[in-house]
Amino acid sequence: MRKLLGTLLVVGTLVAVPVLAQEPDPRAIIEKAIKAHGGEKVLSKFTAAHSRSKGKIHLGAGLDFTSEEDVQLPDKYRSAVMLDVNGMNITITQVFNGTKGWIDAMGNVMELDDKTTAEIKEILHASRVGNLVDVLQNKKFKLAPLGEIKVKDKDAVGVRVSFEGKRDVNVFFDKTSGLLLKTEGRGLDPVSKQEVNQEKFFADYHDVDGRKTPRKVEVHNDGKIFVEAEILEIKLLEKLDDSTFKRP
Repeated sequence: MRKLLGTLLVVGTLVAVPVLAQEPDPRAIIEKAIKAHGGEKVLSKFTAAHSRSKGKIHLGAGLDFTSEEDVQLPDKYRSAVMLDVNGMNITITQVFNGTKGWIDAMGNVMELDDKTTAEIKEILHASRVGNLVDVLQNKKFKLAPLGEIKVKDKDAVGVRVSFEGKRDVNVFFDKTSGLLLKTEGRGLDPVSKQEVNQEKFFADYHDVDGRKTPRKVEVHNDGKIFVEAEILEIKLLEKLDDSTFKRP
């Protein structure tokens, strides 16, 4: 059961680098990405979302799951994950209200431990980076170029986003379209409870209320696929009701 609880986290300090003349300006890369995803007005308006997903967690023979997730940036998170374990349906709900977090596992409610709470805060921070607008507007964010790479055979250009007290988040955008293809950073492996290099890949974008959002997401830990997910539905919102994040 402990391993199953840990999987929920994936289903929500910069060392100065000199900018070489031939490297693109990281602010210009982010500005292009903001336009590609719908523009500053749209991204600023929708800071909350409700989504439904399905997919597979690559543990053992694999675990099929469906999930519902609510995120209210910058600091609120709720997920309900339904797992199929050897034909038995297990539902686990996890909530963080900006201050405290709880988990409801088969009717047993307990507070999240400090390590899990810290990880949720990092996930929310990475989501804030992915929203892009704050990255340019808030001077506490520091940007550095990462050059060009291939992301699943697509030409991409990268930016390292740093914020004091948080892990660095590397973001890679399609060089042509400006859409986000991949994020990379340190993350907590839900099985070993150790930090790993975590990559998230995004694909199959479509328009939702003027914003480009992906339908396909993959999570890789230390180069090995860990989660495959298909986003079935996403609703963009200006704000979620506070009751969404009440203790189970």
